[in-house]
Amino acid sequence: MKTILAISTLLLVTVGFYFWKHNEIKLKEKLGIERELSKRIEEERLEKKRLDGERLEKQAMQDELARLKKIADKRAAAREAASGIKMDELQTTDGRIYKNITIKEATAVGLAFQHSDGSARVNYEKLPKSLQERFYYDPNETAAALVKEREQIQEYEKMLNELEKKNSITTADQKATAAKEQKKQLIRDLELADTNISNLNQKLSNLRRELSDDLERAYRSQRDSRLGGISRAPIIREQISDTEEQLNTHQLRRAAISAKLKSE
Repeated sequence: MKTILAISTLLLVTVGFYFWKHNEIKLKEKLGIERELSKRIEEERLEKKRLDGERLEKQAMQDELARLKKIADKRAAAREAASGIKMDELQTTDGRIYKNITIKEATAVGLAFQHSDGSARVNYEKLPKSLQERFYYDPNETAAALVKEREQIQEYEKMLNELEKKNSITTADQKATAAKEQKKQLIRDLELADTNISNLNQKLSNLRRELSDDLERAYRSQRDSRLGGISRAPIIREQISDTEEQLNTHQLRRAAISAKLKSE
């Protein structure tokens, strides 16, 4: 009897342990599944957050592109339309007064114009606020343009000085002949500079129109993925920058040549 009771007890303990172990395994599996599910939910939440962030960033970039395009178009249009604008009078912030103004061009630095006593260029910082706003004055843009302009003037003056040294002549007759030849050469250089300036202005106008068209296409393609295509804006901007630099160099060269002619 005791043997049967012992066997029954052992059997009950064994069965109980089995069910306890079985339940423990099931519980661990359930906890593992729940942890895996929680992990996936968190990963999905983070992925959604990342995608939302990218979407917002993309939208911000599109909005900024549209804003910059709008400003660039307005600036280009305002400066291109400056040539030929007439004003009865212009008073600068330092008190100087010009009369019978005809604007020749608006650049990153300021306005170049003819007036009743000759011609002049006035930087934006000395122009009335209304003209600064009209032609989109940007102090940083102007400062960078002035630095580049000074460097180009110094380089050209250095080149002229070296040329003068090489062409130094001892006798008066030779100097007179050389002066005449130099004047002729300066006149030819002046005519060539005028031609180059005209060609570069036309090229610059064409590039700006091309950039405006490309930015418009890029903006439309961002709103409509079916349009596709690759924007050439970076290439065109580089071409515009190169052309503006060439134009500025030729304008400075022309000014130096003109000054040299007047001193002859």
